[in-house]
Amino acid sequence: MRTAGSEEGVRGGALLRVAREIEAVISRSALDKSRATPARAQPGPPDRSALVDGRVARYRPRAMTAKEKLRERVEALTEQEAAETLRLLDQRADPLTRFLDDAPLDDEPVTPEEEAAVQVAREEIARGEVVSAEEIRREFA
Repeated sequence: MRTAGSEEGVRGGALLRVAREIEAVISRSALDKSRATPARAQPGPPDRSALVDGRVARYRPRAMTAKEKLRERVEALTEQEAAETLRLLDQRADPLTRFLDDAPLDDEPVTPEEEAAVQVAREEIARGEVVSAEEIRREFA
């Protein structure tokens, strides 16, 4: 007959065996990676991890690429934020939008006549003398 204490010992032993198996797989994987020669040189300093008693002595994470950082941030977005970001990316893909976004700012000085015309337009807006885009569409449809 098993007691609660002996059952915990059996369960603990099984967990210990599983943990040792996982540790062995990780050690073999790290050893295989340290022996492998890469097909092409990786950017950045070499990984100098060493195996000590079958364990990885030190882990030095590599720097994240821009795409990895972007994926991480995208995963943190809400659905609404993701939809808005996607809309902005789609707009950026439009050639006309990209052209206008990349166009230099107008650096010509504003003439007094132009400034007066802008002031008249602002006053008309303030008085409500505007035509909506919907009204223009109905008129020209």
